[in-house]
Amino acid sequence: MGLMTPEAKTGEFFGFFNLSGKAFSMLGPIMFTEILKRTESAQWAILSLLVFFAVGWAIIAPLNIAKGQQQAGKAGRSG
Repeated sequence: MGLMTPEAKTGEFFGFFNLSGKAFSMLGPIMFTEILKRTESAQWAILSLLVFFAVGWAIIAPLNIAKGQQQAGKAGRSG
């Protein structure tokens, strides 16, 4: 993320990253607890957390880091 952030907007980008990380950090424990209560199986609860890894991978996999760095450099020079 740091490589693709325009220098002039580093504070904004990392502030948003920090806020969203704290907000979404509740979803894992909530999902784990709900699955555990409904299935009464810790195995299913643990396996359910793989959804978060799959979604994260699906978001990150198509990123083009070189293009992001190029765009961040252009944004830094223009403004």
